[in-house]
Amino acid sequence: MVIVNDIAAYIKEGCKSRENGFYLGIELEHFVIDSCGRSVSYYGGKGVEAVLKKMSVFYDEEIYSDGHLVGLKGGDLLISLEPGAQLEISISPKAHMSEIVEAYSRFIDMALPALKEFGYSLALCGYRPHSKAEDIETIPKKRYRYMEEHFAAIGPFGRYMMKGTAATQISIDYYSERDFAEKYMAAVVLAPVFSLLCDNSPVFEGEPNTKPLLRARIWDGVDPERTDISRHFSLEGVSFEAYAGYAVGVPLIFRHENGECIKCGQSFGEVYSGKKASISEIEHALSMVFPDVRVKKFIEIRCADSMPIELSVSYAALIKGLFMDTGALIKCVSELKAGSLSDVAAAKESIMAYGASGRAYGAEVAVLVRRLFEIAGGNLGKDEREYLRPLESKWKEVLQKNAHEKN
Repeated sequence: MVIVNDIAAYIKEGCKSRENGFYLGIELEHFVIDSCGRSVSYYGGKGVEAVLKKMSVFYDEEIYSDGHLVGLKGGDLLISLEPGAQLEISISPKAHMSEIVEAYSRFIDMALPALKEFGYSLALCGYRPHSKAEDIETIPKKRYRYMEEHFAAIGPFGRYMMKGTAATQISIDYYSERDFAEKYMAAVVLAPVFSLLCDNSPVFEGEPNTKPLLRARIWDGVDPERTDISRHFSLEGVSFEAYAGYAVGVPLIFRHENGECIKCGQSFGEVYSGKKASISEIEHALSMVFPDVRVKKFIEIRCADSMPIELSVSYAALIKGLFMDTGALIKCVSELKAGSLSDVAAAKESIMAYGASGRAYGAEVAVLVRRLFEIAGGNLGKDEREYLRPLESKWKEVLQKNAHEKN
């Protein structure tokens, strides 16, 4: 199919030169809350749009949708909004962890004056801390209205995902198709473990949550057609073409035509059969699938909750240490009983049920996590190794809590 080849070629263009080093990007989503911890609406004179307008003096470009301000861009920072007005900061790929810390500090310095003026702050957690998803107004983007309608026909999880969740997403380089396949496979296998390490959702719909992997539960229920890659290809069959075939076969929900966003229930392959797709159309197709590990011109690891910045940076350091030199990582993964995507599903189910006491691929989760920190620490330089400590400390607290509860 021509369109599959087009998308595969696009993904291939993402191959970087190993000689240029390993770069890592981060996207971190925040909830804007008032002094009582309640969610701030997008709309009104004191809404999130008003906050963006105050922040805009620090940025080069304002991004609008239907006449409303929905994003800001300047240098290596991009501010955008998720459907429930979650504020996302995207930091362009960096070679060193200190550069990510510095970029985020600049974002905070530019955001704080506007937030303080309204008496607001930013909450970093995997699910909205107080308000219920149904009480949150969707920001003025037609695409989100179409997505709401689509997901509502499947069940309630789409509403929870769009308006209630917030994530930490890490993007990593690949150097060749083989390197891409190895990294993608390793990231998919380890995604349930990463989710547990970054589990930070103590509240669900205004009530205490004690179940591990809340965000993973929600995402799994949103739309299996676009979240479950096992419907489309196998773990051992990862390639540019296989992933492209997955993206081509999923319904678009909406598409763009003559500058307009229009509803669409056909797949990308059906819409563009026999046609040459533009770069923007290919990018749209790749954005309409929601697996734990997604591909554009980079590999996007999407399974972590939003966390305080020191933990998010620590998690980014773990990902960098694991994937910058994959020799030890691939050896570790190859020794696990992870021969298929059904094994990945089983590992996720065990972790959802038992948390840190669960098992993944024939191993105790705690043992596997220890091994991952060892690999990352061995690959990172001394200066960057220090960034692992916050997440390691958090994990030790989880293990201590589990031990105490067992006793």
